[in-house]
Amino acid sequence: MRRALGGPCVLTPHEGEFARLFAGTPIAEHPGRLAKAQAAARWLGATLVLKGPDTLIARPDGIVTVQADAPAALATAGSGDVLAGLILGLLAQGFPAGAAAEASVWLHARAATVFPGAGMIAEDLVASLPDILLNFYGKNTL
Repeated sequence: MRRALGGPCVLTPHEGEFARLFAGTPIAEHPGRLAKAQAAARWLGATLVLKGPDTLIARPDGIVTVQADAPAALATAGSGDVLAGLILGLLAQGFPAGAAAEASVWLHARAATVFPGAGMIAEDLVASLPDILLNFYGKNTL
């Protein structure tokens, strides 16, 4: 897998995907999510977003950022695709991989947090983003 990665890369597995990706590697032997994410990012030379209620953004230089308030509503089909799209959009604009991942994880969690009621789907996350960005830049109030 390491040989296939090139340029600024960000991987976005959830716990189950992470376990399958790194089964049989030394990464799987590390104790705890933090150590595993950190070791995987270093080993791959890429930024790794280990999704979950406490999403970890691990950079290859060893720095790890935690998004501790990801709502459970994000565990829905297509939500990870929205996150990947956000990250890719920021990478395409020239953001460094770690910063693109951190900003996208925050936006993703915020979009789920502001959704009113239950039954959120991936499209609802996308629909929330313009207001979140306008509010962030002080041009609107949520």
